[in-house]
Parts: sequence; C-alpha cells; structure tokens
Amino acid sequence: MLKGAAAVELVTKKVDAMTLRYSRAAELTGPKFAAKTPGVIVEGYWLDDNSFYFLAERFEPSIGRMVSIPSIAHCEAESVEELIPLETLADLLSSQSRQAVTLEALSSAEFDMPDRNTLAVSVAGQDYLIDPRQRRVIRTRASLDRPALYSPDGRYACFVKGYDLWLKDLHTGTERPLTTDGTEHHCYGQKSEACLSAVSYRRNPIPMALWSPDS
Repeated sequence: MLKGAAAVELVTKKVDAMTLRYSRAAELTGPKFAAKTPGVIVEGYWLDDNSFYFLAERFEPSIGRMVSIPSIAHCEAESVEELIPLETLADLLSSQSRQAVTLEALSSAEFDMPDRNTLAVSVAGQDYLIDPRQRRVIRTRASLDRPALYSPDGRYACFVKGYDLWLKDLHTGTERPLTTDGTEHHCYGQKSEACLSAVSYRRNPIPMALWSPDS
C-alpha cells in the first residue's frame, strides 16, 4: 500500500490525466470551438448533437463597424461554416424588398435559426425566413413593433412585456402571458442585469429563450 508522498503523487497524476482528457473533450464542444473564431463573443445554441449555431463577428471596413455573421460550428469536422455571406444576404433581401437592404442595415439585424435549414432575419421592419443552402427567401412579413422569437411553424411570436414573457398568435392576433409573476430584478427571459448589454437591448429586449422543434 502506498503511503505519504507516494500516494499523493499517484492521486495527483490521476487527477491531472482526468483533467487533460476533460479539457480535450471540452475543446471539441460547439461553444469552445466557436470561441476560436477571431473576435467572437460566443452566444448560441445547439441545433443537434453536432452543430452549434452562433453569431461570428468581424469588422466591416466599408461601413466602419462590426457585423454579425450567422454561423455553425461543426464539432465532428472541427470546422466553422458561415451560413450565407452578408453581401449575398443583402442582395437576396433587397430583391424581396421595396427598398435596398444594405450591409449597414444588416449590422443591426436580428438573426435566429428556428430549425436546422432555416435562417430568420429581422431587418428594416421586415421579418424574413431564408433557406441559406438554396439562397432563397421562403417567407416575408412586416415585423412586430417589438423584438420577438418566432416559432418554427411561423404561427407564434414570443416577446418581452414588462418583466414577463408573452405569446402572440400571428394568425388571430391574440396575445396572452406565459408568465405572470416577473418583477424588477427577477424578470423572465431577459439577460442578466450583471452582463454588459447595450442600452438598446435594455430598451427593447429580445427574449432569451428557445422554441422546441414542434413549436
């Protein structure tokens, strides 16, 4: 039986080996892999066991500001895929709109992925559903007067009202609360007050939530 320093050394070696294995495994997860993208602050969610959706960031010299790029980290392939180039997206949305959608407009757009093959874009008062593979617009409609998360089937919109979450049926126009006991400093579906959120988010928060695949 090992005693004293020898036992401590053996336990230390085992702990170090386990820590190393854990670290290697963690590096292959979506958030960790996505974080290797230069300039990105990783906020996203899993689309499936292998694919992690997030917004990459880059500085766009033509407009002098940072832009968000919808992307997917593929863990098995250890690669990051840009869903659609912003220039291509701008041209695609402009062809479906009465006004040109510029890179500057896209820099303040909201992005979401209601399912594995659909990209949702809210920009310039319009909501678009995009098939990023086939480079086509599936559907377009006027945005709500507040940021919202749309269900995958397109029927419902979840939004923040006061300190609670509400649901709107886009077919009937009816609204109802999903929560009723939210209070100041204890609200539902919003970023923590301790995080460094922009003032624009505080004024018009988009729900921090996810829809189930079946809406």
